[in-house]
Amino acid sequence: MKLYFLNEVRTNNFTDPEVVAKIAGLEEILGEYKLDDGLPFYRVYSNYASDHLGDYTVGVATEYIETEKELELIRRGRFTIFPVDMKKTNPIAAMWKKIWELESQNRIHRAYRTDYEKYLPNGEVDIYISVLD
Repeated sequence: MKLYFLNEVRTNNFTDPEVVAKIAGLEEILGEYKLDDGLPFYRVYSNYASDHLGDYTVGVATEYIETEKELELIRRGRFTIFPVDMKKTNPIAAMWKKIWELESQNRIHRAYRTDYEKYLPNGEVDIYISVLD
């Protein structure tokens, strides 16, 4: 699957006081594009400096609006998929906290290659975490 970045930023969950604003601001660019209501968009996490405590790059991408910045998501790696319960308070943040907790308990072994959130047209969200083989 090939994704095209519309916008991206470098940040850190724990040392960047603007992390929430930066990530939320990424999606503002979606209004500048004619999005197909029947297709998903993605929030992609990559270029990890280390683990979830380190810096990383996060971007907003689509499969169908071509830009110069593209990423080929190669399916040879393994992903664990975490469906997000969108009825919860702060559902995306809550799921990431659960993922970090599972990692600290050695219940998942993250590869820190490329992770992504897939935002489906029906409002559902799945988080794909790259895991070690």
